[in-house]
Amino acid sequence: MLGDYRWSYLAWLSAAQRGEVDECAKEPSVPPGLATLTIAQEALANLLRLEPSSIRAAAEGSAPLKDDSGAAKAWLKKPSLREKDHWLTRAISEPQLALGQEILTKFRKATSRGVAPQRHREAPGLSSPTCPSRLV
Repeated sequence: MLGDYRWSYLAWLSAAQRGEVDECAKEPSVPPGLATLTIAQEALANLLRLEPSSIRAAAEGSAPLKDDSGAAKAWLKKPSLREKDHWLTRAISEPQLALGQEILTKFRKATSRGVAPQRHREAPGLSSPTCPSRLV
């Protein structure tokens, strides 16, 4: 999953579609790439019985999925040798760790530009008459 939050958003959307989310609960940010699901994510959406119209409506507020691997490789030159040695030692000592994800998360935090979270338009079946200010 490596920082791909489309999975969790689909789960939230399913819960909202089934009425399991409080009407006035704050909607999570729409993750990048929601308009282009992987085959596995499409299978999850089918398993969760998500309405395609709900996914399409949510995807309207989704930024395109960007490949930041080149920027991450360039950023990897910035940490100190000591920090890099620490990562390598951990990789050898604890091979079960998701160290790559940890490093990518550190990169993304270090290079975030403070972009405002995206919200999607109201999806069919998710409007709330009792909480009109709710963004869906």
